[in-house]
Amino acid sequence: MSFIMRPIRFASTGHIIEGSGLWASTGTNHLTKTFASAAANRTTFTVESIFKLTALPTFSTLWGYDGGGYTYGTYCLIRSTGVMEVHFNGSSDGHVLVTPLFRDFGVYYHLVINVDTSQATATNRVRVYVDGTQLALTVGGNGWPSRNYATDFGQAGTVCYIGDRDSVSGTSPLRGYYGRVSVYENQRYEATEFGEVADDGSWQINDASGLTFGTNGFLIEGGTDMAAGTDSSGNSNNFSKTGTITSNTDSPTGDA
Repeated sequence: MSFIMRPIRFASTGHIIEGSGLWASTGTNHLTKTFASAAANRTTFTVESIFKLTALPTFSTLWGYDGGGYTYGTYCLIRSTGVMEVHFNGSSDGHVLVTPLFRDFGVYYHLVINVDTSQATATNRVRVYVDGTQLALTVGGNGWPSRNYATDFGQAGTVCYIGDRDSVSGTSPLRGYYGRVSVYENQRYEATEFGEVADDGSWQINDASGLTFGTNGFLIEGGTDMAAGTDSSGNSNNFSKTGTITSNTDSPTGDA
């Protein structure tokens, strides 16, 4: 089943995102940053992203924290079938599968994933929203993350990748556009912190700069900053670029 969902708002009101970063259709292309200090909390975090796919290779990764090889990382990818998976520690502590499928190349998706493994109820430990709608999850691998499980998110020395999950050429590259990606450590933010339903029924993207990022959090938004890996959260958590990522006028809010 594919999406029947609210469109992201293309009107001139609300928060405007100027363009996007375009990940090249071939090669190894990603943004990376190694965080020297550990996050304040590796059990609770939120990752928000706005993206549009142009192709689905075997694995298309949106973001990943590589804690010693992707088998033991925390990451989010979409398989060639359109199935999204969110992994907590590779195959060692399970992952969740997201319903329905991501395989529409004509739209931007607004994705919010929040994790809080301290929750007593296993099914409350992960939530996934697209365009403000909470999606159904099923478990794979070894199931839901165990209670108080410390993921590879924010582990000292872990490399964070945007548009890939590790440095191995061609294993899981993003093919498409990124309008925004933001990360918040020690915070479980719901979709309504990032958007709202507008009067016309569309999902309107809001400004995320006023939220609490934590030391290792960041906000990269718009064509120029996405192409350069420039953090605008105030933390100066700028990323390095590998391969071909270019600033593009294609915008999720239609005002490039």
